[in-house]
Amino acid sequence: MNTKELNKALDGLTFNDPNEKGHFHSEMESLLASTTTAHLVRGNTIPLLKDLFVILSSNQSAFSASLLASLRQANHSQLLLDYFVRFDELDLVFPNKGTEIEVFVHLCSKGLENDELETILSLKILENYQAQHLQLLPYFYSENIAVFIEFFRLFNSDYPIREKILILELLHLLYPTTLRDDAAQDFHYYFQHIIPHFIQRFSHRMTAEQLYTHTDKIAEWYMTWSRHYHKEENESKVNDEYYEMDFPTIVKYIPEFIWWNNGLYYNNGDKNFYFGSPGFFHLAQGGSIRNAPDKHHFTRRMAKIFVNLPYDFNQTDKDMYIYCYSQAMGAGPLLTEMLQQFVRHPNDAIELQVELDRWNPVIQKLSDPQFEQFNRLEATELLGYIYHCLRDQPGFTVQRRSITNLFRESEAYHTRIRERAQQREVARRRRERLAEAERKRKDGVWNKHSSIQPLKEDSFKIVELTNKHMLNNEGLVMNHCVGSYSNKCMAGNCSIWSLREYKKNVWFSLITIELNKGKRIVQASGRFNATPKSEHMAIVRRWAKSNDVDMGVWKR
Repeated sequence: MNTKELNKALDGLTFNDPNEKGHFHSEMESLLASTTTAHLVRGNTIPLLKDLFVILSSNQSAFSASLLASLRQANHSQLLLDYFVRFDELDLVFPNKGTEIEVFVHLCSKGLENDELETILSLKILENYQAQHLQLLPYFYSENIAVFIEFFRLFNSDYPIREKILILELLHLLYPTTLRDDAAQDFHYYFQHIIPHFIQRFSHRMTAEQLYTHTDKIAEWYMTWSRHYHKEENESKVNDEYYEMDFPTIVKYIPEFIWWNNGLYYNNGDKNFYFGSPGFFHLAQGGSIRNAPDKHHFTRRMAKIFVNLPYDFNQTDKDMYIYCYSQAMGAGPLLTEMLQQFVRHPNDAIELQVELDRWNPVIQKLSDPQFEQFNRLEATELLGYIYHCLRDQPGFTVQRRSITNLFRESEAYHTRIRERAQQREVARRRRERLAEAERKRKDGVWNKHSSIQPLKEDSFKIVELTNKHMLNNEGLVMNHCVGSYSNKCMAGNCSIWSLREYKKNVWFSLITIELNKGKRIVQASGRFNATPKSEHMAIVRRWAKSNDVDMGVWKR
């Protein structure tokens, strides 16, 4: 970096006073003059070096500050140089790649302890990562960075690069979680003794490498394990039996879709069985969904479906209880999905049972390959028709109706609905047209001529007059009776046009022209109904020719 580039970079910074800027400039020159530190001064590191400079300045004792002030007066300020040279004296080599340099200087500016920075350099931690991962570090809490460095210091040789990257991503995801002082050891234990059980749990779904790409899941599992390991759960929610259980056993007991989704949506969109909930603790201790702390009744078949739900169960679009109930009744995939739209799930257990009793015969009837062959629109309309009948027709039953007959009834029902909708739409459009016509009549407005275009030629133009106000103005300016033609224009019996000339920043009317329905000029009048000038009529003829307008008696 040369002097010009340095000055430009300093101009973009904010300083408390000119002296501070001058002192910092001297610091930068000291760094640039040293072969050890010159490469640390870059456009994107200068703001960070300034932050470090402020920290170092504020940490000076009164004597050191006095000495430093005298050094600055002599243009020998080297607070930053001394800070970085000490690493060189320990035979520690600074990073030499762009992102690594920026991140190292950024970490220095966060006020990390000397031994932490020395560990970063001695173990060449930054060199283990690509730029996309390194750029996460500056956004860590200082405490999380300390955990990251401690983990690297203690267990560097125990992990391949992929798992080192995973540790970095986990610490980034756990921001701003406050981690324990011994979190580095916790991460080591978690990776050595817990993660393998999750890998095994999902081995039928994905490889370990694929699982590692789901860092958000691994972070959630870490927090769940950590609270169990350190017995940090709310005492009102969990008993000692949960803490006494081996966590790998808990990994096995909890259904995979709960691990993957941190619970699931169920009962009108409420999320149940999430980590730390009573339902989670119940299942974690080997409890059955049939006697979980929930008032909903699960049959044996429903309970089996529940524990075997796929890990990627699309829970945001489904009510889990209705899903399990439908599947247990034998519903196919399409019917199971469509029922989510129509079967209600009231909070009250008695109301829920009444709802299910209504739909039970329907589900049995439609749990048939014939229904699964419908497209989504057909299936939706059929269930919509049945929903209407169950709601509005007391005594309605599907018992003696085949699926084919039900479908025919549904088609007739929806045809009537569509016909009524079309009739309402036609009536609505007619009302709008009448209202628009009435509005125009009241406002004295009519539509422009559909096939004749206005003219713009040098300082002249021919424009159509399309409302009562324009006609009245034309009549006043021209001193003739065109203002009385509004009714003829609104009825579509004629159209009125005006030839105008632009002079002295104003458009002046020269000729008022009347066309009949047949696009024929029947009148062309100047002021006071005078005969138009020939040069003005020449313009009118050109306009008429371009629009296929008959000139009438003005053909020559």
